[in-house]
Amino acid sequence: MSNKKLVVSSGDVYFIPLFLYEESSTKSFSRYKFGGEEQEFCFFRIIDDHLGAGILIEIFNYVGGIETDMNEIVSSQRLFKPIYISGSGISKKRWRKVGETKNYNKETDSNYSSIQFLIGMPGEFRLWCNDMESDIDSSQDIDDVEEHIIWTSMQVEKRVLKVLGRL
Repeated sequence: MSNKKLVVSSGDVYFIPLFLYEESSTKSFSRYKFGGEEQEFCFFRIIDDHLGAGILIEIFNYVGGIETDMNEIVSSQRLFKPIYISGSGISKKRWRKVGETKNYNKETDSNYSSIQFLIGMPGEFRLWCNDMESDIDSSQDIDDVEEHIIWTSMQVEKRVLKVLGRL
């Protein structure tokens, strides 16, 4: 087992294979050759690496092949609100980098200050927004706020397929 630290950069774009959702998140794909004609992918961009708290990403609703134009991917809408992932999908080579957003700025490119998460325990949630935590006021509607969960690669792939209506 390697002790190498996973290094990712804000603005990097990776593919998510839409055909591996039944494979364990712990399986290595370092020897797997992606890019067959029948293979479809979704894509995500790294917004920020919050280290032990996960990697914050946005998944785009564009589905296509590995050779897709980067502008086509990042100009598509988000499939759903940003989420946190573990780095295992990247470190196990299940998700591979396909490009980057030049001069990426997490505020202008990903509207970072509007991203919110519920942190803490149910019934004791606090609101995370723009690197700050605050108490939740009883008048605040938090039904649409994502819980801070670190998703595994398999969980992300299944969620993507469900949202796309394929699972």
